[in-house]
Amino acid sequence: MTRRSQRSLEPVVRRSALLIAMYGAAAVMALWISRTLPDFDYGLHLRTGEWTVAHRSVPDAEVFSANAVTPRWVAYSWAYEVLVCALQAAFGVWAPIVLAVAMSLLIAHTLFAMVRRISGHTALAAGLTLIGILAMAPMLYGRSVMFTIVFAALELHLLLRATVLEDRKALLFVPLLFVAWVNVHIHFIYGFFVYGCFLAQSWLEVLRSHRDSDAGGRARGDAVRMTWVGAACLLATLVNPYHVRIYDPVVRYLFQAPIIYRYLQELSPPNLATLPSRATLALALFVLLGAGRHMLGRPLLLLMFAVALGVGLRSARDAWFVVVTGAALAAVAFRRPLDEDLSARPLVVAAGTACAVAVAGLAMGISADTLRANLRLRFPVDAADFIESRNLEGPMYNDYNWGGYLMWRFPQRKVSIDGRTYVHSTEYFLHSLGVWRAEPGWEQDPELAAAGFVVASRKLPLSTSLKTDPRFQLAYEDAVSAVFVRNGS
Repeated sequence: MTRRSQRSLEPVVRRSALLIAMYGAAAVMALWISRTLPDFDYGLHLRTGEWTVAHRSVPDAEVFSANAVTPRWVAYSWAYEVLVCALQAAFGVWAPIVLAVAMSLLIAHTLFAMVRRISGHTALAAGLTLIGILAMAPMLYGRSVMFTIVFAALELHLLLRATVLEDRKALLFVPLLFVAWVNVHIHFIYGFFVYGCFLAQSWLEVLRSHRDSDAGGRARGDAVRMTWVGAACLLATLVNPYHVRIYDPVVRYLFQAPIIYRYLQELSPPNLATLPSRATLALALFVLLGAGRHMLGRPLLLLMFAVALGVGLRSARDAWFVVVTGAALAAVAFRRPLDEDLSARPLVVAAGTACAVAVAGLAMGISADTLRANLRLRFPVDAADFIESRNLEGPMYNDYNWGGYLMWRFPQRKVSIDGRTYVHSTEYFLHSLGVWRAEPGWEQDPELAAAGFVVASRKLPLSTSLKTDPRFQLAYEDAVSAVFVRNGS
């Protein structure tokens, strides 16, 4: 091989290795997180998807829970749930792993493409993507929020192309993005906030350029265009099976937020002792100290990031919002002409990433057997088998975390509570939490007294208390769960 051919191959090898490292890290992190099957709501989504497919329509009347606050509800993630159902049918116990790895690769690609196209820096794009993936790692296990991360990055990409690169046709794709987003995840509301910041910035440019007729005319034209597209985005959110009712859970969540943020672990503030939280903080400091001064001319975009940072500090689950908005600001602040072509071979990158995933999976000992074992450690699998074998008569009493799984395992029975927080009243949520904690007065709970059987986690205090309750007898127990049957039933 000649020196000239070696020099021509060098950038190909270098860029291919960079992309393999980036995509491989994203996929391996998703593999590591998802292997324990941490999503308590997976069964809920799977059951909803199965119901939707079986009835060829989205659920409207409440059919899953015995304690819903309303006879109607909104399955706002119905498209995601149909996908989960299809993946479960195709891959079985591997379905959550397949979804998590695929979505982590899509997130990495979308984030990288946005930063590289706007900033012109391949290295900056890869670096921010790696830090961002690490910051978002705890959420990389196949949840619908992973789609929101992709949609948010795509929205920012389109908005930056329209406003920074002056590719105004990019705006036309934003309403189409909302059509998909609104059918997959309720966090499309974050997209509205992002669009609102860009819209406000466009009208600020109109005010700034009022003395220059030419510049003012262009700025006004851009602002008017963004206003009309924003109206189209609002109409686009009505393109869903529930139409305007899609906003019902948004309103309910707003009223419930002060309570559920206090009690749900996934909504707790970030722990700065963890690596993902430190990665989020590092990215935020990089944006504020390194890019902030370059963004003073776009104060509404700085405000967007400040709000995202506040949201991320309130709930570790929302670190993604800090990542995508921070990456967007960094891309604008350090913008330069696009560097050399991305001299990488897609097939080489795909093969390298696949090898990294395969090696990591082997190193972690992931197999169908270990996944089933992890499922049994996480959910009352054997207890559910016992209930089925004995055909126990209900009503069934369960805790919040296991409601989704039991909803899926027992499609003909109603659970007492499940992860659809907005479907249950805040008062009932807190009352149920108190009963399972065996707080004073738990014995007087009428729902518990009327239960035919109780599916209890051995970690919860109520499981211990029921062993001495004369109304119930312990019918089954393993290392994870216990089943109590009402005496005389």
